[in-house]
Amino acid sequence: ASPVMSRASPGFNSAKVSSSVSSLLQRACAELNPGLARLMTGEALQGETDRLRGRIRQVYDRLETQLRLILREWAVTRVPGPELGTAAAANLLLATAEGRIHQFVRSEFRALPTNSWNDQWLALERAVFR
Repeated sequence: ASPVMSRASPGFNSAKVSSSVSSLLQRACAELNPGLARLMTGEALQGETDRLRGRIRQVYDRLETQLRLILREWAVTRVPGPELGTAAAANLLLATAEGRIHQFVRSEFRALPTNSWNDQWLALERAVFR
């Protein structure tokens, strides 16, 4: 087990968080559905209704809430607690995912959002779960 994982609660696995973010990058929109990636970045929403923009905002809000819940589950068993609060950590992880999706769209779908994800996840994991 990694040192990060061994300090966490027995039921916690940071892979839950990585899987949530990776799923957004890979399955939910980006690599398998470039059109949805364009929606998620707002690029395809020029001139669209506020209702559709609200739905995209809601998707991100729900993902951030899910990340906060996973992180909170982990944080309550930590003594001492994590240096980065659960809200800030969830926001950092979501911002990373959003940035990767924006890069994918900006590159005209050539720079896959999961390129180097495992290496970047290791850096994020050390920052969030130390």
